Amino acid sequence: MVSEGSFQHPALTKAQAENFQKLGMSWVKETSEKDAWMWTDENVKKWSVCKGKVPMCEAYAHPDTGSKGPVGWIDGWFFEESDKYYAGVQAVQERTKEQVSNCNFMDAIFALAKSMQKTSGGVTYPYTTCWGHPLLMKGGPSTSCTWNEARVTTATRQYAGYCSEPPKNGSYSPQTKNNNHFDRAWTFYKTFQ
Repeated sequence: MVSEGSFQHPALTKAQAENFQKLGMSWVKETSEKDAWMWTDENVKKWSVCKGKVPMCEAYAHPDTGSKGPVGWIDGWFFEESDKYYAGVQAVQERTKEQVSNCNFMDAIFALAKSMQKTSGGVTYPYTTCWGHPLLMKGGPSTSCTWNEARVTTATRQYAGYCSEPPKNGSYSPQTKNNNHFDRAWTFYKTFQ
């Protein structure tokens, strides 16, 4: 359950983590059903069915970016027509654009998977590594057999929107060598090899 203090998740940017913390704390404080926002199997199933949504998702969108939902999708990116990330869920369940929501857990996760598959080849960056992990430059979309350290790092970079390693982080908050999304993503990926 979301608790007072620091809320961290390896796949979240700072803004998304702040959004989750605000959403979770507001929900816990405003309802007597304190388990309504817990990441239980039952709740994830409830939030994944057609038209199911994470509680109070829209009401607590990030005030600066509008990002919302389980992975912090911004409406303009989620529903953008050229890439159709919102349609990722159609690989496992037939849903129309009107039935899909970035506040729905399954819709958001499948859209994220589609986005990461398409963007994991990277773009041109002013650096070739992030936290010592190699980055791909215009490597194209992935297949199930092309995931390696460079692709995992590049997908993490594309999802986060920046490299959190100083000075590569630019105007975004830096992370530390012992606590960064890139090392966690690669370590997590290796557990499945």
